Amino acid sequence: MTGSGKTEIINRLSPLSIDLEGLAGHRSSLFGHVGLAPRQQKMFENLIHEELTRVNSFEYIYFEGESKKIGNINIPQGIFDRMLSGTIIKVHADLEFRVARIVAEYFDSEKKIREVGRVLESHVLKNRLGMKTVEYMKDCLAKEDYDELVEVLLVKYYDPSYNHSQKRLKASVELHINSIDDIVEKIKNYVKEG
Repeated sequence: MTGSGKTEIINRLSPLSIDLEGLAGHRSSLFGHVGLAPRQQKMFENLIHEELTRVNSFEYIYFEGESKKIGNINIPQGIFDRMLSGTIIKVHADLEFRVARIVAEYFDSEKKIREVGRVLESHVLKNRLGMKTVEYMKDCLAKEDYDELVEVLLVKYYDPSYNHSQKRLKASVELHINSIDDIVEKIKNYVKEG
C-alpha cells in the first residue's frame, strides 16, 4: 500500500534490487513527481539496461511491485512480465505508519508543499473524490494538518485503488512491517528459506 516504505525496502535490499521509481524519477502515483525530476522514456530504458547489466549474474533480484506505467514512463514489457511471474511478497503497514512516512517525505519543504497543493487542484481528484473532499483536503493543507490530509488521501483514494489492482495478484507470503529494518530481515529470511 502507498506509504509502506517499499522504495526504502528495495534500496535496503541492494545490490540485489532495482529501484524502477528511482530510475524513472517518479513515485508512480498522482503525487509521484513531487520533489523529483521525472525522466524521459529513453533515459529510463538506458538506466534499466545499465542496472540489468549490473545484476546479470545474480540468482534473483527484487523489484517493487509497479503498474505498467510509472508516471508517463512505460516499463518494458519483458521486465513487466518477469515481475508478474516472480515471487510476490506483500508488505502490510498500519495506516499510522504510512501516514507518518508520507508526511515526512512530502511535506519537508515549501516547494513540495506547493506542488502538493497544485495536485490537489487536479481534475483526477475532483472526479474521483468530489469537490467536498478535495476542498476539505485543501483546507487541511492550508491549516498545515498534513496528517489528516494524507489519511484522507490514503483511505479515500489510494487504498481503494490498490485494493482493486491487487485482487489479481496472488502473494506467496504476506509480511507486516514493524520497522524498515525488521521487514528487510523478514524478506531476506523468507527468500533464504524458500
